[in-house]
Amino acid sequence: MKNKTIYKLTVTDIQQVAKETYGRRLTKNEIEKVIEPIGDRISWYDVIDEAIDYSLGLRKPTK
Repeated sequence: MKNKTIYKLTVTDIQQVAKETYGRRLTKNEIEKVIEPIGDRISWYDVIDEAIDYSLGLRKPTK
């Protein structure tokens, strides 16, 4: 379970958002341009922290 993928985004996901929001599919070049910014904008640490707190209600140690 150590290397299990928890969540992934695919080009199909990107194309779905483009179609629903902008009314068209993106070109291969456009897809390449948005891939890195997507990863840069996802706050993985905060999402994981919030999921742990929401699901388990663990108390954070005081510093």
